[in-house]
Amino acid sequence: MRHCERVADAGLRLFAFLLRGGGSVAAARSYAIKLCAAYGVKCLYVSAKPRSCTICVECGDEVIKRTVRYIQGVADLKTAEECGKILNDAESGAPIDVTERRLRSIDNISGSICLRSAGGGLACGAFCAFFGGGALSFSAAFLTGLAVCYITFAAEKMPFGMLRLFLSAFAGGTLCIIFSLFIYLLKAECNLTAVIFGSIMPVIPGLKMCRSLQDIAMGDILSGAFGILTSLVSTAAISFGYALSINFFSAGAAGYSLGGAADYNSEEVSSAIRLFSAALGSAGFCIMFNAALKRAIAGAAAGFFGYAAYALCIPCGDYAALFISALASSFSASLLSAVFKVPTSVFLIPSLVPLVPGIALFCTAQSLICGDVSAAFAQAAYALHAFSAVAAGGIISFAAEILVRRISSFARLKKTLRRKKNVAVQSK
Repeated sequence: MRHCERVADAGLRLFAFLLRGGGSVAAARSYAIKLCAAYGVKCLYVSAKPRSCTICVECGDEVIKRTVRYIQGVADLKTAEECGKILNDAESGAPIDVTERRLRSIDNISGSICLRSAGGGLACGAFCAFFGGGALSFSAAFLTGLAVCYITFAAEKMPFGMLRLFLSAFAGGTLCIIFSLFIYLLKAECNLTAVIFGSIMPVIPGLKMCRSLQDIAMGDILSGAFGILTSLVSTAAISFGYALSINFFSAGAAGYSLGGAADYNSEEVSSAIRLFSAALGSAGFCIMFNAALKRAIAGAAAGFFGYAAYALCIPCGDYAALFISALASSFSASLLSAVFKVPTSVFLIPSLVPLVPGIALFCTAQSLICGDVSAAFAQAAYALHAFSAVAAGGIISFAAEILVRRISSFARLKKTLRRKKNVAVQSK
């Protein structure tokens, strides 16, 4: 019984850490079930609620249930990678004592806030170029993103989850506009809209929205619905801070209106610049998400590959291109995950960054603030279709990955039984 309790606690902690690392509920659940199976314990179910996780295991005639609270902040890819290593070692025969000790040590994994903020600033500058900004705009977006990310990471230690979420998003949206308009008021030759779009990327909850839609589609309705709610709250807070800042500085920022960002179109940016910016932005997000620096190179390649697939499929239509590119990104992330023995989220998150239409969420809320209901509905419809396309690509890839694993497991089992049968025949 004591062994089952320890295994249940270990599986629950692994589940919570993978959620904190940015993985989906379905992927985290599969890792927890595998950990329990590695120590001979049957896991009945693992579930996630908005602020807690629950696991239930069977031990003989007894059923053990454990619940733990967790706080989810910015994705931590180093935590996800360490969880993958712990599971691999457990399946290779590592004692439960070692697994428990390594799980406890995950709490001490924390990257430098300055380094992670610099990664966020790099991503902001890269996506500023993605939206048509030049060298000066890149510098302005980098500095703005650096300040916004630093405040966001510092706010993670605040209590009261929803209030913390709202305040950090509001501060992020406000600072993005204040810093950007400050550059604009200095009469610097920069693309203000590109700076705003680039610098606001780290605080827009696009990845969380996609993952929440995936959770709902996979049956985790409660956690998915809560993720969508928090995404909408964050977007509303960002837009509220944006509106207040624009109105305050509107007298000095002639030529830029509250509705300026929603009308922006960046078709003039060349494909080469966008591909390079997507790769650099993905690498920046890897650093911001506390991935190991060697993973930043893989993240840049994943971002490049994902956006290249999107650019090639544009003739098929925007939604089809998003679906196909998300599918390609998910399959490549699954392949890299199998090669490097780490969770899929380590490679999937950076590959999806250039594809997730987070700006559409921002423009929807901004159009509502401006009173342009028709534009808000148009942006909301696009955002819903785009997020659904990206989420559907990830779901199909995850289902295919599970199918392949089950087929391979069945093939190994069949091979083992055939070998045992041959040994038995030979012994006779």
